[in-house]
Parts: sequence; C-alpha cells; structure tokens
Amino acid sequence: MEATHLRFSSSLLCNGSGSLPSGCVFKPFEALPIEYPQLSDAEQVKCECGAYATPWALESTRTSWMCSFCGASNACHSSAHSQFLNNCVQFTGGQRVPSRGSSLVFVLDNNLTKAQLNDISASIRAAFSALNDEIGWLSLITFSNVVTVYRCSLSGVASGDVFPDASSFMSASDHTKHAYVAPAASSREAFLSIMGALRGARRKLSVEALEGTRRARRREQFAFERRPRCLGAAIRIALQLAKDAPINGAASSGRIMVCTTGSPESTTAELSALGATARCQGAGLDVFAAGLEPLDLPMMEALVGPTGGYVVQHQSFAASEFGLSLATCLSEQHLPRCGAPVSTLEVRSSAGVEMKQLVGPAEAHQASSTGEAAVFELLRWDPRAAVSLYFDVSSAKEQHASFQLVVKSCVDGETVQRVFSHRIGVREATYEDGAEAAFLASLDAEVLAVLAVKQAVLAANDSTAETFEAARAQARDYAEGTLCTVLKHHRLTSQTNGGGLLLPEALAALPRLLYFAARGPLLGDAYKSVDEVRGLRHAFLRAGTDESITIMAPALLSTQRHVAQDLLTPVTADTLALWSDAHCCCDTWSRLFLWRGSDASDADEEACVEFLNENIVQRRFPAPTIVVCTEGSSMARFVVSRLNPSHNDSAEEQLASLPALALMSNEEREAVKAKWLWTDVPSLKQWLRRLAGGR
Repeated sequence: MEATHLRFSSSLLCNGSGSLPSGCVFKPFEALPIEYPQLSDAEQVKCECGAYATPWALESTRTSWMCSFCGASNACHSSAHSQFLNNCVQFTGGQRVPSRGSSLVFVLDNNLTKAQLNDISASIRAAFSALNDEIGWLSLITFSNVVTVYRCSLSGVASGDVFPDASSFMSASDHTKHAYVAPAASSREAFLSIMGALRGARRKLSVEALEGTRRARRREQFAFERRPRCLGAAIRIALQLAKDAPINGAASSGRIMVCTTGSPESTTAELSALGATARCQGAGLDVFAAGLEPLDLPMMEALVGPTGGYVVQHQSFAASEFGLSLATCLSEQHLPRCGAPVSTLEVRSSAGVEMKQLVGPAEAHQASSTGEAAVFELLRWDPRAAVSLYFDVSSAKEQHASFQLVVKSCVDGETVQRVFSHRIGVREATYEDGAEAAFLASLDAEVLAVLAVKQAVLAANDSTAETFEAARAQARDYAEGTLCTVLKHHRLTSQTNGGGLLLPEALAALPRLLYFAARGPLLGDAYKSVDEVRGLRHAFLRAGTDESITIMAPALLSTQRHVAQDLLTPVTADTLALWSDAHCCCDTWSRLFLWRGSDASDADEEACVEFLNENIVQRRFPAPTIVVCTEGSSMARFVVSRLNPSHNDSAEEQLASLPALALMSNEEREAVKAKWLWTDVPSLKQWLRRLAGGR
C-alpha cells in the first residue's frame, strides 16, 4: 500500500539522469487514511542503527530480517508484523507529556483605520468560537512609534500602558507585567470590547475631499496619518508576555498574530533575531497584512521563518477570506507545548544515495555523519505544509535504493511516530547506451516540475543579482534548462506531429507546467509587485505537489455544456477555452477569477460563486479571493494574460490541445478565434519548439 503523502520524482534511479532533480515531496502531518495500521510503541521492529523494518526486509526463512540501510541481520519473532506488510505505519504511546494551553498575543498596527479594526475584531470573534479551550491566555498590543499594552482582564474599561521601547517594559515589575495577561475563558468579551474602543489611525483628508476624485480608492491610503511602525519593540514585548503566561505553574508556548498595513521601521537582521528567539521560546509568529502600502515581504519572512510561520496577504481585512485564513491558522496549526519534544523528521537512504537539500518549513536539527539519518526539526505541526527533499543518486550501485522518512511528534500530549518506507529500482546505464527511454518513462512529470521550479524559486530569492528582474530571469533560465535537458536527450526518438514534439506519456504534463511557471508570477513578469511575487513564492516553497501545481500553472474550470459533468469542469487553460456562452474560473491560487462570457446567464454566475466558495475558498489556506469579471472588460485581461495564447497556433494544434473545439462548426471555431488579437507572447507550442531548437 503506497502512501499518498510521499511522491518521488521517478520510480527508477539512473546515474545518467544529468541535471534533472531527483527527490520527493512529503507532507509529514497530513491525516492518514484509516486503512493504515495504528500500532503501539511496543510493536516497533527496529535495527540497532535506528532504522525501522521495511516491507521488503523479511528474509525467505521468515525468522530474520535484513536492515535495508546498514545490512545487519535481525531476529524476527513473528512473521505477522504489520510493519512488514505496509509502507506506512504509525506508532503511538510512549511517555505521555501533560498538555498545557498556550497564550495568544495579538499585535495590531496603530496605522489601522477604525473600519479595519472593526473587521479584525469580527474575524477574531468568529475564530474564538472554533478554538474551544486551546488558548489559555490573551494579550493585546498596539504599536506605532510607541507600544501600548492593554489590560484585558478589566471589563467595562479600555485600560493600557504606553511604553516608548521594549526596555522600559522589561524594567516594569512582574506584578505589572502579569496584569497584561488575562485568562482567555473569562476575558474574551473584554478583549473584544477593548478592540471596539480603539480609535484607529486619524484621518488627515476628509471624506468629502475624496468623493468624486479619480482613483479615490488608491488615494484613500493617503487620507490617514501614517505613523512609524516599531514592530521590533512590539514583538519583544509580545514574546515576554507569552513567556510569562502562567500555565500550570510553568511557562507556556504562545502564538503571536501580527496585523499590519505596511513595512516596519526595523531591519531584516533585527526581525530575524526575534524570530530565532521566538523559536527557542516555543512561540509562533504569523503576519496578516492588507492595504495598498508596500509590505517588504522578505523582511516579514525573516521574522516568521524560524517558527514556520506564514505571511498572509489579503486585499482587505473586511474580506471574509481574511477571517477564514485567521481561523484556519489558529485552529489547524499547532506548536510544541512547553516541555514537549520538538517534532522531527529523520531521513534515511541506502548507501550511495546522499541527501543534498531540504526545502520547506524545517531546519537541520543535528549534524549527522555518513550512514546515519539526517535529522530535521519540523517547525510547527501543520497538516497543509510539505517539505521537498533532493537526493544525489550518482553513486547508487545496488539494484534498489531504499528510503525511510520518520516523523516524530507530540499530539494531544501523546508521542506519535510515523514511518514511511519507499524503494526505487536503480539502473547503472546512462543515456549513451540507449536506456533513456526506460528512465524517462519512469518519471513523475508533476513532481519533477515542482522540484525543478522550487530550486529555481529558491535561487531567485537568494540571488545576488542587482535587480529583482535579473534574479527572476536567471531562475527562469534554470527552469527552462530542465526541459531542455529532457528534450536534448530524447530528441533521437522524438517525432513531429503537426509541428509539435511528442514525449513519453509520463512526461506529457512537464512542458505545460514549466511553460506556465516560466511565464507566471513565480518566475515570469505576470506580477510587477515584489510583495505579491514573494507572497506566492512563500506559499509555493512549503506547498505539497497538488498545491504547488496550482500555484505554478493556472487551472481553468468551465461551464461548457457539452463537456461539463459538474457545474464547473476542468478544461485546458487556453484562451480558446473562453467561450462567450460559458462561465470560466481561472484559479491562480490567491485569486479565483470568474470570467463571464457575454452570452452567459446570471443564474450560472450565482451558482458558480457558491460552488467556488464551498469547494475551494473554504478548503484552502490562505483563502483565495473571488474576482468576477466580464468578457471584454478591463479586468478580463487578468484571465487572458495567465492562459496559453493558443489562438496563435495552427488549427491542427488547437484541436490537439482543446478537443472540445471539434464539436463546433468551422464558423463557430473561427468566431472564437477571432475574439483574440495576435500577440508576441509565444504559445506553449511555439515556446516548446524554440527550446527544442536550441533556444
């Protein structure tokens, strides 16, 4: 039984794989299906080297088993171990750690308007109802050029103390500091009342001065006084409050939620150091942002990164999507309780297979020598987060390579160990001796594309290029180079068909995924805002395979009557799929663009919005925004620009990529094609031919 949590880039390793990445994408905390065995710690079967028994380890005598990693022979007292029958096993039990509640500190930007504060308060109220007793203590901080800490235990009055910096707070007496930490069960209403009493940023332009002006919405950001943001001091105070919250006589872990509208007056080094302090303390940091001001997202990433936190951007705090994202972040993601062991990931591989890199919300936990497991600390318990592992297989000599990933965590006070084992065949051959067809057929195009683009995105983020555009171009060249490697070594057996290139069936999806990644916001010029691009990259680097594909390549859903099985059915993401009698949804991860054809009905639009809310918005984190646009409107360009301009291709190529066109008459097909102007943006077919011809 194969675990869906773990997907490798191929089912066959080959020493001649060239520059193609070898690795896997793994979701360590995703819920396991009930068919996987749940065993007690007493039933563990382990080797002295620390590796667990694998399904292929049992020897023919069934009285012993050979370790797949060190080769040692071990006695087997029973042949009915579930561990020998399943690739994925979960063990529970061991030393029980008392569960303690945590503290929750909200840190609010004093540049928030009164309306924004009201919106945040409403979202917090909704989130509280889903938390039950998980939060033990509450605190509230606001910050501008000074920091205000409120006494949430006092009902009927909004009382707070102003501190010019963090040092003045630290010098206060312990009795004074404890007054700012209130029991959540009895102080929630007082907390919300204080938020309702906050005045927000002061207006410097009247509403009348903005009415009737062009770009009134954009000028609204300048209608309020902007005060400096001393976020660093506010975080220091929040960390102290989280540390001082008395839970069963011991310090607690804490969650610090920052809501802001712009970049702080802090340095990246300062915020990174605060994030490291939070990690050592067992606290978590998350940032929620809205508004039109630049956020300086790399600086915010430095703050939340050490604790595995998120930077979530929404257009407005008034959007329902913000409330959904806040509730999900608080209810589904957990940090190690104080006194509990940290969550770790142990990675073992056969001799000759070396672990090269890990991408995702994890950090090296301890150094490991050759032959031992590589151990990483998983920064928080997050069922949506994934890590991507890269391996060097150039020295693999055995007939098979074994991999084992062990996740150790503490859930509800009980230690849990998940063991994922996987085995892949190894070929000694290289491309030159004609074995490339077998290797290419074994590739998983989706995982391969995700691994290649994650490496490109990581290189772009860490690039020392002079401009953001130059770093993006370098990363784009790397992603295109991955496809060039496949085309170069496969050209001898490629055939032409209507001007296109045929690849093995296993690789059919690879060109399209890399095409959209190179053109889209991750590596292309689709978005000009650095914050928006970095926000998508932030989500992409920690996403699983399916989520990464949605971020890389837009999914297009349509109500085309003769192809639709559900209300919205997936179709090829081409411009020729936008039919005037249909509604189409272009899913770009952070936004759902609902494109309405000029002849589409109003009833379909309402049904589509409801469908998207139930099936995508409610299930995704961060929750995406639905944007409705009409064919021919200025907003429709956001849909058209993200799709493959297949109207530039020949008629044969158009029918090959979008078979539904064959159900139209020639006149109808020409009418669909005539809606679109020719552009100099290459279509997928044109781009692929350019790469195959040597770029």
